[in-house]
Amino acid sequence: MSRYEVVWLKREGDLVCRLKDFQSEAEVDLIPALGMNVIRYAVREKGVILPPPSLTALRQTPFRYGIPVLCPPGRTRFGRFTYQGISCQLPLNTGMHNVHGELGTLPWKVISWGAEEGEGACLRACYAYRKDPERFAYFPFDLIYTVAYSLKEGALQLEGCVLNAGDRYAPFSLGYHPYFTCDRSRTSLQLPASLEWPKAPRGVGETLPLATRLAAELHDGADLAGLKESLHYFQCRDNGLERGGAYVCRLHDKGSGRRIHFQVDGLFSVMVLFLPPWGEAVSLEPHTCIPDAYNLPWDASKTGALELAPGEERRFGWRLEVEDREFDEEDRNHESEPN
Repeated sequence: MSRYEVVWLKREGDLVCRLKDFQSEAEVDLIPALGMNVIRYAVREKGVILPPPSLTALRQTPFRYGIPVLCPPGRTRFGRFTYQGISCQLPLNTGMHNVHGELGTLPWKVISWGAEEGEGACLRACYAYRKDPERFAYFPFDLIYTVAYSLKEGALQLEGCVLNAGDRYAPFSLGYHPYFTCDRSRTSLQLPASLEWPKAPRGVGETLPLATRLAAELHDGADLAGLKESLHYFQCRDNGLERGGAYVCRLHDKGSGRRIHFQVDGLFSVMVLFLPPWGEAVSLEPHTCIPDAYNLPWDASKTGALELAPGEERRFGWRLEVEDREFDEEDRNHESEPN
């Protein structure tokens, strides 16, 4: 029997792709029709991310569960921005503003799937703006996103790229929004924050980031129970074109002994910490820029706003790994028992 398997399931009228790793007892569910959202990731039958209560709930609130993709990440004021003289008007999905764009709500085209010992269980899909006339009308940039989600040795990994297939420069901003299940009263977070963006009435970006006590404490780990605010924006890498290597964020549930290791590419220079009021979870959101980056007066080296030249391709990715002390100790005890 192969260690890995990919199966397709029907759920509430939509097809769900399940990646399976029998040896690690890990499973991942993805739904291409709803933004390629990872709606379930479980290891030894214990959930790692917050699943939607139903696909109906996911359609109504697509950025509240699983691991949705964000493009552009965060709030775009009044849904408008201008890039090189071209005006873009995004749909207003949160009051008078756009939040997180639409890639996390749209159907993606499945390219392939399969299971191999060396590759694990994998699903590949793409989204092209030019193939979507409704979105291309208000975002007339010929960007093509291609992603591959794989489950290997119990770890969930994303490898992706974005290609500018057009003949003019294009704006590029991206984020992800994983909701990690944990008991926040006993969980600590460790991440390599250098600065923190102050929040203002209109969001972030009115002032430049500062060195804060919380940003410093997070290097060694800070208890989430001590946080007074539910939303923080941390600078983890410089916003230049070369953003340094990957970095790791760690969540440690001290009660269960579970540790979640979230490694992200340095392209995601900003890490957002969000404590949702609708679920016992912690969201760590890697962003390539701060929200509303293309409307802010700061230079791109400050905001993180990126652009792609015609024919240019940028790669991105992240990796999730779970360490369970409870199960690991059981395995070691079992291995040490005499025959």
